[in-house]
Amino acid sequence: MDFSRVRKAIDDLESDSRESLRVAKTSEHSEETLTWVTTKYEHWDNSLSGIAGGYALESKKALEYLAKGRIVNSSRGDITTTSRRYIINTQPRGKVVQLKLTYSETRKAVKAALTKALEQISGKFKEKPNIDDVKVVEIVIANAQNSWPLAKTLGKLWVENKVAISLELFEDTMKILLSDLNAKHNFPIFLNRSNAEYTLEDSYMTEHKTPFKRLHANPFIYPATIEEEVISSAEILANTDIESNQPEETDTERAPPDTDNLKFIARAKLLIKINYVGERMFKHSGLGFCSSSKVVFSVNYDAVRGIECKIDRRWEKLSLKPVE
Repeated sequence: MDFSRVRKAIDDLESDSRESLRVAKTSEHSEETLTWVTTKYEHWDNSLSGIAGGYALESKKALEYLAKGRIVNSSRGDITTTSRRYIINTQPRGKVVQLKLTYSETRKAVKAALTKALEQISGKFKEKPNIDDVKVVEIVIANAQNSWPLAKTLGKLWVENKVAISLELFEDTMKILLSDLNAKHNFPIFLNRSNAEYTLEDSYMTEHKTPFKRLHANPFIYPATIEEEVISSAEILANTDIESNQPEETDTERAPPDTDNLKFIARAKLLIKINYVGERMFKHSGLGFCSSSKVVFSVNYDAVRGIECKIDRRWEKLSLKPVE
C-alpha cells in the first residue's frame, strides 16, 4: 500500500482551498464569502487531521500490543486484544480499546469524542465488546490550549498559567462530567452485569501499597452543571498552590494497602485514558507538585451511588513526575 490516493486527495484539497480563498478575497461579497470559505476549510482541516491522526494513533497502539506478543484485531472495537493484568479464573481477559483524537481547542469537541467512544464501547454501533472484556476509552487532546475537563477560569489558569490542579478536584470533576453524560445518554456499559470474579494479577496487588489521602480538610463545593465555574480563582490558588498543613506520613505511619481501591480497579467496567500534548501540572497529596501528559481513571457504576470514578494507581506510579 503506497497511500498515493490519500496524498493526491490531500494535495488536491490544499490546491483547491488556496484558489477558493484567493477568489473569495476578490469577490463582490468578499467579507461574507471569505468568512464562509474560511470557516468551511477550518472545519475540513480539523476533521481530516483528526481522522488521519486517529488512524495513526490506532496503528501505533496496535504495534505496541503486537510488540508484547499479543493477538490484535478489530473484531470488537478499534483494537481488540487481551489483558494480562486483568484476569478471570487465572485466564487473561479480552481487552477492547476505543480511540479518539482531536486537534480542537474547544472542550465541546472532547465531550463529543468521549460521548461517541462511550456509545461505541457500549455496543451501540457495529462494535460489540463482550461483557467480560476490559474496556478502555483513550482520548488524545492534541491542542495545548484545550483545558478539558476543566472550564472557564479554572481551565485557563491550568493551561495558560500552569497552575497545579489537585488530583482530588480533577477526579471529582471527571465524576460529575461522566454522571452528566450518562444522565443524557444512558450508556449500556454502566448497566451490563457479569457474575465473573475479576481479580488483578498478583504483582499489581503487591506493587501498590500507599493509598491516596485527602490533601485538604475542607471538601470542594461541586458545581450544579459542568459548564459552571468549578471553584473561584481565589479558592483555586488557595487549594492547589499552598502546601497542606497536614504532617507527612513517616515510613512507620504508612497506611496499609488500600484493598477497597484495588478491588474497585479490578472490577472497573471502564478505563478512561486522557492524553494531553505537553505536560500538565497537578498537586498530589504525597508527592506534592507534579506534571504529567496523561491521566487515567477507573470507572464503575452503582445503582445507589451512580457513577464512581477513581484515578488509577498505575498511572500515579508510572506517569507522575515530581516538580521542584
